[in-house]
Amino acid sequence: MEMKQKIFIIKPSFLILAAMVILFLGMRAALIIIVSVIIHELGHLIAIWLCGGFVRKLKIGALGAEIFFSGSFSYGKDLLIALSGPTASLVAAAVSGSIAGYFTSEIAYYFAGINLIYGLLNLLPSSPLDGGRALYSIFSLIFGPFVADKVQIFFDFICCFSAMIAGIYVFSETGRNLTLLLCAILLISNCCKTHKSSVEFRKQYFS
Repeated sequence: MEMKQKIFIIKPSFLILAAMVILFLGMRAALIIIVSVIIHELGHLIAIWLCGGFVRKLKIGALGAEIFFSGSFSYGKDLLIALSGPTASLVAAAVSGSIAGYFTSEIAYYFAGINLIYGLLNLLPSSPLDGGRALYSIFSLIFGPFVADKVQIFFDFICCFSAMIAGIYVFSETGRNLTLLLCAILLISNCCKTHKSSVEFRKQYFS
């Protein structure tokens, strides 16, 4: 009997990070972050739908969601899909910031800040993030996928190294906040998985 494939999956890394956010920042911050992530991912899902794609699986992890979708996409459409999530986050930040300024709402200010940070972080040019996928699409469109691979490796190294240094700095300053350091470790792990999959693909199809 064939087992039904799960469409929605929550990774343990997300639960660990959520627990750390609740521990260090409180329940309100955790709820605001979850809503911000939902808005971000809705941006991706709407773009996929508009481009004629079909979502097959959604994995929620510490670095956000991995959306597996089917369809034939050009590098231009792939770029649009990659940037749609950060765009949704930045629009949410702008709207909630305007509301906060009008009503002087502390929660709206906080929500605007979280969406702004989340949108900008996802624009970092690292392969597990939206910015990395956008960078890969741009270079693939202009120079081809093999040049894009080399460029992506360089930017992955810069982003992972910077994230690790920042995580160590925050931990040394606070003495207990490991959230950023954990994110840096997860970023490095995901970068390694991405490039391993890319190498295996080339060995299988281009050797």
